[in-house]
This record gives sequence, C-alpha cells and structure tokens, in this order.
Amino acid sequence: MSTPSSIALHKSDGTVKQVYCNYDGYIKNGVGEMLKKYYKTEEKIEDLMNMGNISGLGKSIECPEGHSFHNRLPGYSVFYIRDRSESFQSEGYNKFESEQDYKDFIAQDLQDFNYYFDGEVWRNDGKKF
Repeated sequence: MSTPSSIALHKSDGTVKQVYCNYDGYIKNGVGEMLKKYYKTEEKIEDLMNMGNISGLGKSIECPEGHSFHNRLPGYSVFYIRDRSESFQSEGYNKFESEQDYKDFIAQDLQDFNYYFDGEVWRNDGKKF
C-alpha cells in the first residue's frame, strides 16, 4: 500500500515546482527523512524536480546499469517517466505561478504528506520538521 506525498520547491522567482511521490511518504523513515538528508540545496531539489513524478524516492536520482522499475537497486529513486515510461503531464512536474496557487492545489489534493522547501528548510503542511 502506498503513502503518497507531494514534494515542492519555492523558487527564487516566486514560482513553485511540485512533484508527486507514490511510496513511503512518511516523515520518519520515508520521504521526509530522505529529503532532509540528501536533498538539502535548491540545486539538488531542482534536479529531483526535473525528473518528474516519483514512484519511490531514494538517496540518488542517478540510474546505474541494471536499475529499473522492475529491478530497483537500493538507494536509487524510481521515476515514472524514466523508469516506468509513464507520465502524468508533459513536463513531469507541476508549476505554479505563486505559493498561493500551490496551496490551493494541495488543499484539494489527497496526499498524506506535503513537503515544501522554502529556500532554507523543509516543511510538511507548513511546519518545519
């Protein structure tokens, strides 16, 4: 059973990029912990966002030989576009013109956790964790 989450980045131009992650959305021992440990800079988060929606988040976005959806290597993320040949939208991510537009979106979405990097710290549903 999945525990879906939303991962978002507030960019310096005021826009927000957001992707969906299907599995292990929990703060502890899940997506939250991975984000805090391995995705600490805007550059790393931007690289993650550019890969599009995520089936399962790992400590790396690289794709070593032999890694795929059906043969997930430990520590490596699985992406819908790259590893499953599936896409929810053409860019693979959502882009919002403002933080309020993003908040309106997640208010009607059904994710269990909503992670948001505000440029300095990770937050879940508005609270630093």
